[in-house]
Amino acid sequence: MTKILRALQSFDAAFPIGAYTLSSGMETYVELGLVNSFESLSSHLQALLQTLPFCGLGVAAAAARGFDAFELDSLCQAFESAEETRRGSRLLCSRFLTAQAALSSYHCLSLYSRAIHAGKCFGHYPVAVGLFIRDLAQLREGGIHDEIPGECAFIEQALGIFCYSQLASQASCAAKLVPLRNLDTQRALYAALEKIPCAVQMSLLVSVDELGASGPGFSLRTMQHETLAARLFIS
Repeated sequence: MTKILRALQSFDAAFPIGAYTLSSGMETYVELGLVNSFESLSSHLQALLQTLPFCGLGVAAAAARGFDAFELDSLCQAFESAEETRRGSRLLCSRFLTAQAALSSYHCLSLYSRAIHAGKCFGHYPVAVGLFIRDLAQLREGGIHDEIPGECAFIEQALGIFCYSQLASQASCAAKLVPLRNLDTQRALYAALEKIPCAVQMSLLVSVDELGASGPGFSLRTMQHETLAARLFIS
């Protein structure tokens, strides 16, 4: 339970990494009238769930399972076509690593942080999330890292929490921008919940070669956000 609670704390909107300043293109969707109701928000979240296993969620899953963090870091830098998204990912990563270092000692996160400071990595949020999940999965009482029974089950649960946090962030942005009733926002989020386990399973099956194969519409809206006349969010 302690591991689950640490994951809940770390992926919560109140965790001090500034995630609330990023809309990931939602501001453009609202500006263009593509998200303006419960129905359109629900459709947006459903579409997002189909792409997450091939981008952030897939990267986090690969890092959590032990794939090379340096390779995943380079992939994140390459397939994030919008400059704002790349900057946002690196900003969140830096703050996430700083916050986690202040709370506890994590082996994989520490190695990643040192590699970033040495100029060997760019530093991207999904990679840091995956390494954090990997550290938690191998954590026993007393801070000992070792493979233990239930590690795979925990990784799935933690990825599910991370996936939910991504959807909740988009729903929260829509609620502020449209605006939408809180109940309608929660209804749209609730409709997406039952598909999170499928998205997590897909993220665990996706090969490294498939990472980045996501919907171009999301990238285009994020690019268009860079030229909006007035903005409430960084991205």
